[in-house]
Amino acid sequence: MTYADFLAIQENLKLAVRKIGALLNAYPRAANGLTLDANKDANWSALKQAQARAFTRLRAFNGANVKSFEREIRADRDARRAAKLAAFDA
Repeated sequence: MTYADFLAIQENLKLAVRKIGALLNAYPRAANGLTLDANKDANWSALKQAQARAFTRLRAFNGANVKSFEREIRADRDARRAAKLAAFDA
């Protein structure tokens, strides 16, 4: 697997987590940010379980592959940090 493959798979897994999260965020919430018990129907439970499974897959994928691409990830992070600092200094 190349670093580009790693990034593509990781982005697909992140996208799945975000999509399910957006569906869960559509449910009404109380003032404290928790989903109201009255709104937790079977669909909500299925979405919550799907989100947990998707996030578990993302964590497992990252855990298995991050060490393999440690240098590339660090270089990307440093480049983003340098760009951010350059924008701040300008």
